[in-house]
Amino acid sequence: MFSAYFDASGKKEESNIAVAGFIAQSQAWTEWEKYWLQRLAIDGLGYFHRREISRLGHAKAGELILDLSKIILDHVAVKVGCFVRNAAIRELFPGEAAREYRMHAYSITGRTCVARIREWTRSWGGPWPEFVFESGDEGFDYLHKLMVTQGYPQPILKPKKNRVDRKSGLEIKAAVPLQAADLLAYEIFKRGRLLAGRGYGLAEEEIRINPYLDRVSGDWGEVDQGRLRFFRTGLDHVKSVSNDGPDILPVDFKVDVKKGEDSF
Repeated sequence: MFSAYFDASGKKEESNIAVAGFIAQSQAWTEWEKYWLQRLAIDGLGYFHRREISRLGHAKAGELILDLSKIILDHVAVKVGCFVRNAAIRELFPGEAAREYRMHAYSITGRTCVARIREWTRSWGGPWPEFVFESGDEGFDYLHKLMVTQGYPQPILKPKKNRVDRKSGLEIKAAVPLQAADLLAYEIFKRGRLLAGRGYGLAEEEIRINPYLDRVSGDWGEVDQGRLRFFRTGLDHVKSVSNDGPDILPVDFKVDVKKGEDSF
């Protein structure tokens, strides 16, 4: 049984939103979690959130990230991730169009990631994995609709750290692999922020994440404006021939930043 865990980084108010994650066998995730939590405990951390480790100091935080990335490399099968610029979404899907077409940076990037996992499983005839996303991310309703209408398994929502349910008072256990996805999503978000700020491509040293995550099989990239424009055209066509509205995506899409070309 394989499980894929995804997390997001960024908000609508920021330059871009990234979604990224990893897939591994359930047994590998169990072993991974043991080493992950042991390493966090060395720095007195009960859980990992990339944006919250700055208090450790630059050097110590950098060492932690490399150690955790090495643990990821040793246990996961594949990585996948992408980002999209919020300005591009607003330009091509202004106002009510975003709601009508269920267009949100989170749903676009999340759906792109699950499509990449689908292609990976097809490449060796594997079964659908579980798709687990962190609870609470804006745009999940749109992503859920896209996945269900296109025949993907129901996405599962879980918290990234232990929390107490407000209604029942019961503790909800964390899905710790979401913390690994958090690390990758933030690294891709940072590179998307660089690209959005400059308006041109990334240099080779900026594309690389770190020596360990780079070595994990898989890729990451941008859903760029050209792809979004193509996407809008396809959805307009679907809407014109269907009374039910644009419930499906016309094609899979993904741009590989590292290769500078379409992956599909």
